[in-house]
Amino acid sequence: MVRAVHDFRGTYGVTDYRWFDLRDHNSASANFQHHYGLLRDDYSPKPAFEVYRRLIDELALREPDAGLGPVRLGLRLRYGRGRCASVRATITGADRGLVRRLDVSVGSRRLARIRRPPLALSVRRRGLSPRHRYRLRLRATLADGRATTLARRLRACLA
Repeated sequence: MVRAVHDFRGTYGVTDYRWFDLRDHNSASANFQHHYGLLRDDYSPKPAFEVYRRLIDELALREPDAGLGPVRLGLRLRYGRGRCASVRATITGADRGLVRRLDVSVGSRRLARIRRPPLALSVRRRGLSPRHRYRLRLRATLADGRATTLARRLRACLA
């Protein structure tokens, strides 16, 4: 099951794995629902613990090699003319061609997921309160496994 999730992680946007229960609720119980853990209720490992640990170790994304260096991306914002015009957000930088996915949000609201060029989008400011400070966040995932978050303050419409 873990390998199947790993194989389709890009298709379904899987970013991490979580096991339902780390340890059993009551290992002595006859009720099967008390035995979902990878550890017994006294925290001693079950055979599945080592199998799961090896799978996660094998399939986990590693830190990039030191030769790759930091992600070289930037975020450019261009405000349109007018009191409440939209903002054009564009990804720039040397690693721009390696970006495979952008997850875009303003504040806690998810706006878009971009999977192909152009790595840009227009953000409507209409409806944003001038009394609040908004943060535009773009989470960039690169082809080589590196990821970074770019963030800028977004001005709301003028009052």
